[in-house]
Amino acid sequence: MTPNAGFIYRMIKAPFLVLRRAFWWLRNNEVSYPHEFLLLFAAMPVALTLRLLSPFLTIRVARITASRLGNLSFEPEGYVMSRDLGLMDPNTFDIFYYTKAHSNKFLAAKWRSVIRVWGFARYVYIVNPLFPGSERFRADTYNLREMLKCHSEQFSKPGYLRMSPREERRAEALLKKYGILPNREFVCFFNRDSVYLDTHVQNSDWSYHSYRDSEIENYRAAIDALSDKGYGAFRMGACVSKEFKSDNPHVIDYPSRFRAEINDDILDVYLLSKAKFIIAATCGLADLCQSLRKDNVFVNAVPFILLDGFAGKIDMFIPKLFWLKNEQRYMTFREILGSPAKDFGRTEDFAKAGIEPRENTSDEIHDVALEMDQRISGTWQETPEDRELQETFMRLLPPNRLPGMRMPRIGAAFLRKHRNLLS
Repeated sequence: MTPNAGFIYRMIKAPFLVLRRAFWWLRNNEVSYPHEFLLLFAAMPVALTLRLLSPFLTIRVARITASRLGNLSFEPEGYVMSRDLGLMDPNTFDIFYYTKAHSNKFLAAKWRSVIRVWGFARYVYIVNPLFPGSERFRADTYNLREMLKCHSEQFSKPGYLRMSPREERRAEALLKKYGILPNREFVCFFNRDSVYLDTHVQNSDWSYHSYRDSEIENYRAAIDALSDKGYGAFRMGACVSKEFKSDNPHVIDYPSRFRAEINDDILDVYLLSKAKFIIAATCGLADLCQSLRKDNVFVNAVPFILLDGFAGKIDMFIPKLFWLKNEQRYMTFREILGSPAKDFGRTEDFAKAGIEPRENTSDEIHDVALEMDQRISGTWQETPEDRELQETFMRLLPPNRLPGMRMPRIGAAFLRKHRNLLS
């Protein structure tokens, strides 16, 4: 087949490939309406134009998974951070689009001030693989996590996500209207459950994430102790499986009592940005907390090795422990870090290995929350024993870590309690 004949053949075949890709994206909720099939055909000459312009300027398209709060928080920031660190080719011009369901509309609008977002880029992104050299014209945002792990010092510097005074006044007016404007310092806290993904992102079976779930009642001792010290507390989340009830008027279960009625995503960002610190689970909200450069204490962290490289100034954590069912004992930290279990990301991985991730107890969360409060206020007294246990744990981390990676501190009381797992 001559080169010209090959080109003509690809042009004839292209419309059929567009339809096939459109039906695939239809299953993934990226193409929903009849007119969008026409937009896919309209995107084909745009995709060809990218190639014609490439000798002078490389224009790339990329998607941001706006339906997942973690992705909507980290992907734009990771891109801008990588660009500012000089980790990307300066001769590229990148255009993004958001997937259709937005986990937080206010956050999506805020990122538009630092990245180029164009809705039509969705269709260019879909048809781009139909033409040669598609990888060159696609920007990857998801895998920036690995690239940035050796630049953890950036997470101790001011971030890109900031609320303007006007936005803060708008948020405060909403809180005042509903009688929940805090009149004291407060903390935010949240656990991870399956409700949000099951109800808002329904095109997949999300049960493989259940190993990260935890019980909100185990936070109660920590919240009560912080309340006794004069703090208020806001439980956060878009929707939750169980209400966190309290007789204390300064402890507010925001998603259960107010979020649906207020129906303004700005308060998710405002409350987290104003908290003294955050008791966080390893879920999408935690990524937003990091983008806001808050002091976080991660509880029920699993897999905890994922925190390596993303520690802020005072970030702390306590991990879920791994119970070996056959041997009726916990895995040591050395065993975890030396086995595939350190990277398990699906519930069935643990089941096949005979491992049960066990969540932190109420006392463990209480102790690490109070330690965090004392560290922030400058009253924490570290003993020689605590320092030695911390150093022993850090020496167990993989020796091939990249320079510049920083792991959050592990809770002191947690290490004292589980010192046998350091052997």
